[in-house]
Amino acid sequence: MCTALRRCSGLQTFYFSTNNIGADGFASVAAALPHWRELQRLLGWGNPGPADELARVLVQELPQLPMLVHVDISVPMSDDVRSELIGAFESSTC
Repeated sequence: MCTALRRCSGLQTFYFSTNNIGADGFASVAAALPHWRELQRLLGWGNPGPADELARVLVQELPQLPMLVHVDISVPMSDDVRSELIGAFESSTC
């Protein structure tokens, strides 16, 4: 599914909460994220995670996602990655 979603360059909202998505699923979403330049909302809460790979890619891609206004990936991830993600949002202008 994430392979097909990569072609959705105009994707504005991606909601994948409470779907029992683990590390591999979050990594697949992370691989698609750079293709979604119009993304406004990314919601992936309620999954077992961990979401480390998605959080790392989100930190890198944040400057290229100027329309992003809401992110909720309230799932397990390592403390250092969570701190990096919070820092990226705090220093972001989005």
